[in-house]
Amino acid sequence: MSKITLAMAAAAILLLTGCSSAVIVPDVSGMNGADARDELEAAGFDVEWDASGPVFVASNWDAGATVPAAGESVDDGAEVVLSISKPEVEPREVEEVAPSAEPTLEETQAPVVASGDVTPSGLTFSASIIACDQSGVTEFPYGFDAAWRWDGTHIVEGDTMFLKAGTEVVNQFNAEMRVTVECTVSGTNDAPVVDAFNAY
Repeated sequence: MSKITLAMAAAAILLLTGCSSAVIVPDVSGMNGADARDELEAAGFDVEWDASGPVFVASNWDAGATVPAAGESVDDGAEVVLSISKPEVEPREVEEVAPSAEPTLEETQAPVVASGDVTPSGLTFSASIIACDQSGVTEFPYGFDAAWRWDGTHIVEGDTMFLKAGTEVVNQFNAEMRVTVECTVSGTNDAPVVDAFNAY
């Protein structure tokens, strides 16, 4: 074999061996999927997922083993299959809450007294409403419906409670009218006294 032939053969061997280079597969287990993929791609590999479902956000998955395995020497640009799985979520403990005691009949029927809704003698807004409603039914026996709470006002004036509200009434001819009612009450919850009752 001539020297020229040997030189050409050596050049061919060098050319063939220089076409590819060996790369070590890095260990990416324990990373999240996005970081593991980035490291493998940075090493020159094409990454394929081995997952139990579609991968939309890779960082929400945990990286496991690779094929070829970590530490193996493979060609640059080779395909590496990366196994990923969803992290396990520990179940949250639900604290048991003891049921609260049922309210008594007296508690459910007790009037709610807000600040400023009671006179110095102890007369409450709720008791004043009852007294004014009784006067209203006496004045308009065919129909009386005062909206004391949602369409009215009330103020404490000394020992009296003054109430004013829009009211639906019915006369003896079964005609409905809307009037304004003013009612002044004094006394106590046990013995309320309607001092004045006017409708106009």
